[in-house]
Amino acid sequence: MAKKRFVVREGFHFRLVQEDGREKIYSEGDIVELEQAEGTATHQLEYADEKDRAAAFKAEIDAHAAKQQATAIGQAQALAQALSTLQMAIAPASAAPQA
Repeated sequence: MAKKRFVVREGFHFRLVQEDGREKIYSEGDIVELEQAEGTATHQLEYADEKDRAAAFKAEIDAHAAKQQATAIGQAQALAQALSTLQMAIAPASAAPQA
């Protein structure tokens, strides 16, 4: 995976152990270059480049919309199941002969 530039978010510090074993601490606004998977998994960082931030934001919005759609489908299926159960419960009662 490719390396990307990330910026440390406001109010955060980011600690990175370098290849030689030394530890480097980055403060808010500092730029650090990491593998994309490592950078996106760290909540203290966000993409430094505007186009990368826009793409990440769009992906987050799309994921949220998909989750909402799945929830709505699940709710509709649950409602349909409840209505079906209710209809089956009412049907025998209405089919019974009245005296």
